[in-house]
Amino acid sequence: MRSLALIPLFLFLILSGCGPGANGLSSSTQDDPQVRTPNPNPSAQTYFSSCESNDPEVHCIGLKVVSFENQSGNPVLKESETLKLIAEMNEVWKTCKVAFQLEKFQSLQPESVGLPYSPDWKRDSDSIRAHFDEDNRFLIVAVGPWTNSTIAVAQMPGNGPYGVLVSEKYAKNPYTVGHELGHYQGLYHLRNKKNLMNSYIGPLTSGLGSAQCAIARRTNLRYWQKMLRGRGALL
Repeated sequence: MRSLALIPLFLFLILSGCGPGANGLSSSTQDDPQVRTPNPNPSAQTYFSSCESNDPEVHCIGLKVVSFENQSGNPVLKESETLKLIAEMNEVWKTCKVAFQLEKFQSLQPESVGLPYSPDWKRDSDSIRAHFDEDNRFLIVAVGPWTNSTIAVAQMPGNGPYGVLVSEKYAKNPYTVGHELGHYQGLYHLRNKKNLMNSYIGPLTSGLGSAQCAIARRTNLRYWQKMLRGRGALL
């Protein structure tokens, strides 16, 4: 696997090195456990909890997902696809007793707020993150095709604005997005074709080791207390 360049505080995946890892997962998913609350803005839906637990060992993390729409109004990610993505990521992360729940979903044409549909990751990532950032949820933004070979970027803990940006081709891939959430939780790349944090994402890159779980959980408690839900947030 080709090694990735480490830009200060950014880690990114190279298009030539990432395959459609979602092929390694079953296409089936559980019935939608989310219950939508009334919201006067139909493009910004709010959800009740789904992974919040009384188990103090479970780190349940709230998510805000923003899906860019093209000029025809077609979103990169639909609501149903987002819920399926999160369910599949939770299967990957359950070994660490880490789970994610959708709390906000927003679909919009980015030009309406002065942002590009097909951004340049070096130039536009911070402005996109800053526009949608909330201090109590992890942020995932599904954007149009990048203007270069990058497919996803994530800001490591320590210096915001924070958030995962993923290009349209890989936005439904739970390994790609789950990998970026690993960076969010302080994990770096390693060389192991069966590990989620392998630099190239493939159909087998889904494993997480006990040391990685420990790092992710420590990072969550140190940096992301406001993102944690349930009893695990109290530890």
